[in-house]
Amino acid sequence: MVDYSYYNGVYGGTSIKDPVEFRRYLFEAESLVNYYTMNRASGVNPDDKVLTEKVKMTVCFIIDTLYKEQDIGLVSSVSIEGISTSCANKVDRENAVSDLIEKFLGSTGLTYRGVMRCESYRQV
Repeated sequence: MVDYSYYNGVYGGTSIKDPVEFRRYLFEAESLVNYYTMNRASGVNPDDKVLTEKVKMTVCFIIDTLYKEQDIGLVSSVSIEGISTSCANKVDRENAVSDLIEKFLGSTGLTYRGVMRCESYRQV
């Protein structure tokens, strides 16, 4: 789906400088996109440029989210006077990823979890 040159050149990603480190985040991001789309994202027709681009950009956004969380943690609350910071837990991380997937791929049909009607189905 995505490689380091796409992440760095097209998406404009600057968080991850090392292509080897990038691959680790890429694997997790692509796995999450495939999980939430029930592997439909990996089967997108490459001729559908618009949908392919949406999937690639979503993967890149998730890579940056995962990297930033790994680096500093997702901040869930901050108190100025008391100088306290709370980092998000695993549920918050999953919510952040699923929110990104829904935001960018929700209108594409890739995240649809309902039952599709099959017109060719006949009862015997």
